[in-house]
Amino acid sequence: AMVPIVSEAIGGDRVSIFNPTADRERALNGFRLKNTSGLHLAGGPITVFQDGVYAGDAQISNVGPNEDRLLSYAVDLELVPALSEPTQRADTLSFVVKSGVLTTTRKLGRTQTYTFRNKAATAKKVLVLQPIEADWKILEPTQNAEKTASEYRFAVNVPAGKTVEFKVVSERPLAETIALLNADFDALLESTRNAPASPALKAALGQMVERHRKVSELQRQRTDLEKELQTIDAEQTRIRQNMAQLDRNSALYQQYVQKLTIQEARIEKIRSEVARLRELETAAQNELRGFVNSLGIT
Repeated sequence: AMVPIVSEAIGGDRVSIFNPTADRERALNGFRLKNTSGLHLAGGPITVFQDGVYAGDAQISNVGPNEDRLLSYAVDLELVPALSEPTQRADTLSFVVKSGVLTTTRKLGRTQTYTFRNKAATAKKVLVLQPIEADWKILEPTQNAEKTASEYRFAVNVPAGKTVEFKVVSERPLAETIALLNADFDALLESTRNAPASPALKAALGQMVERHRKVSELQRQRTDLEKELQTIDAEQTRIRQNMAQLDRNSALYQQYVQKLTIQEARIEKIRSEVARLRELETAAQNELRGFVNSLGIT
């Protein structure tokens, strides 16, 4: 077999690689291979020796002249990595109301904190690999950061015998829409008190709250009357069952007749009031709907 052999030195850097997506508890020994040979190197397996001693195996794809590849070949037992749960914040930027829909624009911030403890007698250069996420923008660090097609690579120097904390700060915009007619107006009003909402929006939300409370009060009154009707109906059923067992000329029978007469008058009054409340409720709902749909506030 004809095997091509490159007999000259090839550049590169020794690194430790921490990829929490693959393993949150361990880092890997790695090497950034830089093809300084001027030749095309075919991809395939690589055997790594360190100080003349076998250190591990790796795999790379084809490498053209002046291209580089990051390879890992063994667990780094001298580096103790840790990744804490990210802290997040949400800052409200703006509110826009149009055609009955409230659009809230927020800025989400996230801080991810990495900790590295170097047990070795020499300093280590650590590459932190973090996947690229749609819409998220890296704010910190602005230096020592690389970007590939799928991930960021942050370089962190960890002195011998030391522990280093490293933070990645990112943010992304978020737009939320809500139909105002289905919203909790009191919660909306509270959320805009300390937010950058215009005076016009705050005033409009205040009016919506009052109109919504009016609808809710009419609904409550109607519901109470309808419950009273149900109670009277159940009592009348019981009275009529008792009357069927009594002499029509008895005093108790006549007492029942008098009570039913009073209840029938009350029923007519309640039904009339329920009908009136339904009309007022419909009018108040239409008024609220028309007010909301006519709003156009930024």
